[in-house]
Amino acid sequence: MEKPFARIVVILCAFTIVFGALGRFHPLGDSLSIFRVPASLVCLYFSLRLFRVSWLFPTVSLACIVSLSVYALGRYDFAGVGLFRTTIYQKNLSFRLADTTAFIEDVQMLEPSFITLQEVTEQNWTNLLPLREEYQTALLCPFAAVGGVAVLSRYPSVEGTETCHNDLGAATVQVETPNGPVWVTSLHARWPFPFDQTKQMDRLVPELNDLKGRGLIGGDFNMVPWGWTVRRFQANRVSATRTTFKKEWLIPISIDHVLGKYAASELTDRRPLLGSDHYGLFVTVDWGS
Repeated sequence: MEKPFARIVVILCAFTIVFGALGRFHPLGDSLSIFRVPASLVCLYFSLRLFRVSWLFPTVSLACIVSLSVYALGRYDFAGVGLFRTTIYQKNLSFRLADTTAFIEDVQMLEPSFITLQEVTEQNWTNLLPLREEYQTALLCPFAAVGGVAVLSRYPSVEGTETCHNDLGAATVQVETPNGPVWVTSLHARWPFPFDQTKQMDRLVPELNDLKGRGLIGGDFNMVPWGWTVRRFQANRVSATRTTFKKEWLIPISIDHVLGKYAASELTDRRPLLGSDHYGLFVTVDWGS
């Protein structure tokens, strides 16, 4: 009884691992990719148990785990030595957050160049006024019932570049730094298949990829770093892989990321929850040519 059960479990886990790499062809792949790490661990456990019976079946399974999982976890991109340096603080505030005091204090201590926020409600946007007054640019765009998306920058915006991408969950503005212009985008992706993440990205990704020059995208992607939703952006993922979303009844996963065009990460510091269910990311970014 143990051998057939173990084989069924390994087959199901291997299916999850393999088809989770096919998000480019069908959105179900991205949804399955969320479970790649736990599926790999379960597959590894039962594959090792099957070694007592046969070497062929578990060897093939282990090959799938190693080739796909190592590739996925190794996706941490660098663009070389930078010409200048900036910092960005990425945070899903949570629409339930009423008291933003701890978050404001954390930001004031770190003094990031840019801030990208999601689930920004009218209430917590009002409560962020002391912080907004410290930044030259503050753009808020409405999105969903859980709140909008916002970008704050210590640098002034380039006239005419502040953009709310309709109902696509993104706010974009180009700012003028002492070393030239930089596009900054805050993104909140919808949930993956069977929900509308793919349709949202089909419309949004071309708009963001068409932006010329240096750029940063900070956001709650609702997708793990190896998912196709993240990979399809024409930018390096400059935030290191960290668990960023934590709920008591769900597996902790990494779904908040910072992407950079012509950028590389020097350091990623995961910040506390501070009343949210998402950890913050404080990323030091080096800029290339």
